Order: sequence, then C-alpha cells, then structure tokens
Amino acid sequence: KVISEIDLKKKIFFFFCRLFCMSAEPTKPGVCPRNDLEVAVSVCVEMCSHDGDCPKDEKCCSNGCGHQCMPPYKEKPGVCPKNPEVALLGGCVERCSHDRDCPKDEKCCSKGCGQQCMPPYRE
Repeated sequence: KVISEIDLKKKIFFFFCRLFCMSAEPTKPGVCPRNDLEVAVSVCVEMCSHDGDCPKDEKCCSNGCGHQCMPPYKEKPGVCPKNPEVALLGGCVERCSHDRDCPKDEKCCSKGCGQQCMPPYRE
C-alpha cells in the first residue's frame, strides 16, 4: 500500500505528539505510598498511566507489578531540626527521599550533606 505524503505527515505528527504532548499530563500533589507489597500479591495490570486517570486526589502509583490509583501518602506531622549536625564522615548519603521511607514518626531530613531519617523537632 502506498502512503500519501499527507498521511505520512499525519502519522509523524501523531507519533511526536504522543511522545511529547501527552507526556505532559498533570501531576496531582503528594507522593505515592511506599510499595511494601510483594510482587506475588500485586495486580500485574496497568490500571492507570498518569494521575489524570485517577478519581479525586488519588495518584497513579506502582504496586510492584503494574500501576493503579491509590490515595497519596500523608506527610508526617512535625518539622525537621533547624540546625542538624553536618555529617562529614561517611560522605553524602541519601538514606531516604520522603517521610514515607522513615520508621514510626521520624521524618526525612537534610543532614547538611545527604538526607536521613530523624525524630521531628518538638517545640
């Protein structure tokens, strides 16, 4: 089958638009919950591809084997210490990236060089 020049231009346009235009889907605020599920109990289906596919404030998150809509993780209360000790020994290590990575009531805080879980500052 011979493709006309117009059809070819349309196909190229839609290819690049899918690649660039549609990747700019709006992202809802918040972060996905930490994935503690075993892959064996996860649903291996892509039930969403971006936050816009999800109702209300839910986000499109990995469940370990696919993606599904989930309520966003609620940040832990409290604030990080104002003047943390600068960790010079051991180099700059990122031990966490969000509060969800920390146990109990600890928060993910900057240590001056890298991030780690710390008890929140209490006034």
